[in-house]
Amino acid sequence: MKIGLVPAAGMARRLNINMPKELLTVAGKPVISYSINNLLAGGINHIVVVIRKGKESIRDYLLSEYPDTTFQFVYQQGDIGNLLDAIKCAADAIRGHTVYFCMPDTIVTPAPFTSIFTGEPKSSTLQLLCFRASGDSWQHFGVIDQYNNTIIDKPKRYYGNICWGALIWQPAFTEQIVKAQDFTAAMNAAKWSHHLVIDSYRDIGVVDALEQEQLCQIQECAN
Repeated sequence: MKIGLVPAAGMARRLNINMPKELLTVAGKPVISYSINNLLAGGINHIVVVIRKGKESIRDYLLSEYPDTTFQFVYQQGDIGNLLDAIKCAADAIRGHTVYFCMPDTIVTPAPFTSIFTGEPKSSTLQLLCFRASGDSWQHFGVIDQYNNTIIDKPKRYYGNICWGALIWQPAFTEQIVKAQDFTAAMNAAKWSHHLVIDSYRDIGVVDALEQEQLCQIQECAN
């Protein structure tokens, strides 16, 4: 079965706000809606969302906005902000399924899970759905080093500007994650492939000074 996974337990420290960043309104709707809609467009109707205590407003919003979608909410108890721990928290919910993974604070077009590359992979247990990062924003993402066939998380120097923005993995990779100590290391240890299928990728957690001011204004309106 296809199952979506969205890690939404982060603290939004970079944004300096006191509300869930996933509910910040961008172009008329909470940013998490873009990720949920992309999953639905790919035919994924069962979605696991990792949250933490104090972020129940995300649960309430999703249940109200998407009454025909099956959501399962998992609470992260460990190191908040650690992506590996967030995925491990959801291990029991995603075991045995093909997982479609995306971040809750991004706006991705076109819907990545509708690509011809996102069917059942014949040779890889992990598929990276990628975009070309603009300017020097590559340093904020997981970069594909095509020359060494390696994934590098938030590199300090330039290895390329092709970055992963969403993932699809098979049940075997879930078991690798459970045993792993580092998510990027687990990705590199897997049999993976990457596909440049995303035209535009915006992470609202990566902001400049002007965008920070705009986000603060959004927060004031929301409050």
